Amino acid sequence: MKRMLSVIVVFALLTAALPVAAAAAGQLWQPAAETNAGAPSEGVPETVDPFSPTPAPAASPTPVPEGRTLKVLDTGSGQVVEIGLEEFVLGSVASEMPHTWPDEALKAQAVASRSYALARAALNDGSDPDLQGADFSADPARHLGYVRRQEMQEMWGAEYETIYARLSGLVAQTAGQTLQYEGETALACYHAISNGRTEASENVWTAALPYLSGVDSALDATSPDYEVTTSMTESEVKRALEAAFPDIRPEGDPGGWFTAPVYTEAGYLDKMTVCGAEVDGGALRSALGLRSSCFSASYAGGSFTFVTKGYGHGVGLSQYGAYALALTGQTYDAILASYYPGTVLDKPA
Repeated sequence: MKRMLSVIVVFALLTAALPVAAAAAGQLWQPAAETNAGAPSEGVPETVDPFSPTPAPAASPTPVPEGRTLKVLDTGSGQVVEIGLEEFVLGSVASEMPHTWPDEALKAQAVASRSYALARAALNDGSDPDLQGADFSADPARHLGYVRRQEMQEMWGAEYETIYARLSGLVAQTAGQTLQYEGETALACYHAISNGRTEASENVWTAALPYLSGVDSALDATSPDYEVTTSMTESEVKRALEAAFPDIRPEGDPGGWFTAPVYTEAGYLDKMTVCGAEVDGGALRSALGLRSSCFSASYAGGSFTFVTKGYGHGVGLSQYGAYALALTGQTYDAILASYYPGTVLDKPA
C-alpha cells in the first residue's frame, strides 16, 4: 500500500489539554495531545497534518532494534533530547491514561504509543526546521506526549514507586510489539473519547489509511464526560471567530451566524456556514475551543450553547473505549484489532 503523506510536526496528540474527569479513576484524566498524534495529550493544535508523500513500504515488517532511541524536541525547554523507545512508551502511557485503568487498556495504549512514535519517526524526512533534527516534538512538563520520571513523581507522590512498578511491568509485557499494516508500522493515532464511532483519517487530515477508516465505539457513550455543554457570550464568540477567520464579519442576528452544518458519516462536523462563509468543521472547533468537532450550536438570550459529544479528533483508538472494552474482558490485542482493522500485532520472537 502506498501511504499518501508524511510528517510535519508531531506528538502531543491533540488541542490545548483540557483535563477530562475520569470518574472511574477518581482523578483528573488529561487526554492525549491532539495535534495529529494519537489521542489525548490533547495538547498541540490538531490542525497540522501528520501525513505527506512517503516512499512505498518495505515488503515485510522491520523488527524494532534493541536499544532503539528517539529524538524528541522538548517544546518547553527548546532542547532536543534522546530517549529510549521503551522509556518513551512508559512515559506516554503514564501521560495518556489514568494509572488505575485496567491492565489491558494500558497495554493497548503502550502498543499504540510505540507504533505511533516509530511511524512518525519513519515519516520524518528532516525537512521541518522547527523540529531541529528531532523525530517529533512533545512537552513532558505539560504532560503532552509523554512524561519523565520527575513528572511521574509529581503526579503520584508517595505512590510513585508502586505505580511506576505496575506501569513499567505492563509496558514490559508489550516490549517491542507494534501494529503493522502491509509491511510497515501503522500510524496508530488515538484520542480520548469518540462520539460513538471513530472518525476516518481523511476527514481530519488528508490521507485515507484503511486502518483509520472509522469503527463502532458505542461504549464511549457511557463515559461521564461523553456529552458536555459549553456556553459562550455573543462577544466571546465574535472575538473567537474574528481571531481565527479574519475574513469573517460576525454581524446582524447572532441566531443566524451558524447555519447549514454538514456532518461526516461518523457524525463529526465536516463544514458549516459561519456568517455566510463556509468553514471547515475542525477549524471551527479549534477556534471555539470545543472538545470535539461533533457538536451542535444554538443561540438564545444573548449567549450561544454548544453541545459536544466525545473529546479529541476522533481518529484511531478511543482511550475511553479501550477502558470500557477492557472492563468487558477484552484483551489488549483484541482492543487494538477493533480500533485498527486490518493491522497485525507484531510480537518479537
